[in-house]
Amino acid sequence: MSAISQRFGWYLAVLQLFFTLCWTVYAIYLPKLATAAGIPHGAIILLLMADQAVFTVCDFLTGIAADKVTRVLGRLGKWVAATTALSCAAFFALPFVAGAGAPAFLALTLLWTVTAFTLAHSVTL
Repeated sequence: MSAISQRFGWYLAVLQLFFTLCWTVYAIYLPKLATAAGIPHGAIILLLMADQAVFTVCDFLTGIAADKVTRVLGRLGKWVAATTALSCAAFFALPFVAGAGAPAFLALTLLWTVTAFTLAHSVTL
């Protein structure tokens, strides 16, 4: 195995670990953030279920897209980097937006979910 292949493998492993840890932190702090956004405690399970439904759709669509663009995937590096930055910014903004109310919190959660899960699976395909 070449050094470049090993380095890329480690990059993917660390990236997947980062996304998994972010989702775990999100799930742990979601009840407090949702309450701060005015979302009833009983709706949190529905929010997590919606999160996973969005994940499933994004995972499926990303798989289709990755199959179609395998020849040009290497040219998408800037797009992937920009989307990663957007995903990270949305994740870190969640606690700050929670006080703005449910619509803003839910919109930011959806943005983070779509970007994080799409990136995590498009990069590892």
